[in-house]
Amino acid sequence: MDPFLHGPLLLEAREDWAARFGRDAPLEVEIGCGYGHFLMEYARRHPERNLVGIEFRPKLAYGLRRKLDRAGIGNAIVLRGDARRLLPMLFAPGSVAAVHIQFPDPWWKKRHHKRRLVDAELVTLLHGLLGDGGRVYLRTDILEYARQMIRCFEDGTGRFENVEGPGTFAFDDGLGVPSNRERRYLDAGTPVYRLVYRCLADLQGKAAHCSFEMTEEMGKIRK
Repeated sequence: MDPFLHGPLLLEAREDWAARFGRDAPLEVEIGCGYGHFLMEYARRHPERNLVGIEFRPKLAYGLRRKLDRAGIGNAIVLRGDARRLLPMLFAPGSVAAVHIQFPDPWWKKRHHKRRLVDAELVTLLHGLLGDGGRVYLRTDILEYARQMIRCFEDGTGRFENVEGPGTFAFDDGLGVPSNRERRYLDAGTPVYRLVYRCLADLQGKAAHCSFEMTEEMGKIRK
């Protein structure tokens, strides 16, 4: 039985990722990797990085595991489980170089917004896992959710800074790998909102830099 596809109950300690991958390399995580189109292509383009995808839905996680095996991609694995439980369990503080979140479920109904992945709790969790200068890459087609993401990451605590400037979406996040969903949206002319945040380890003196007033102008795209 592979614990990496059977949830967190079989995992009792933080994983030794260098041993797991057979090498020491920058570690990146994708939360909600779905069918794995982004994870697989990103892994192919960056063989120098170790990639971990986390997917809650068993069918998709098992399917992606088979795809990775068939493609012979050795620098990426998939975990099946709840990211909020797996992240603090498996990753040591400061050990993650980047986190990717692609088009998370918007949970449209207002009473379900509390189920959204990106919230203040997740931001706190990610800050603890990322090393100084680590990146968080976010993509969504929902403007209201994108603005919520901005509020969560630019909360005045100075833990993260928007690499494009406060409240500003990235015209190009620099990854160079669109997911299948992003391709569909772009082909249909649907806007895609991208955000890139840098993790700041030193909290002192940073709060004022990251704090700003939420206005209707939020969401500028800097080209």
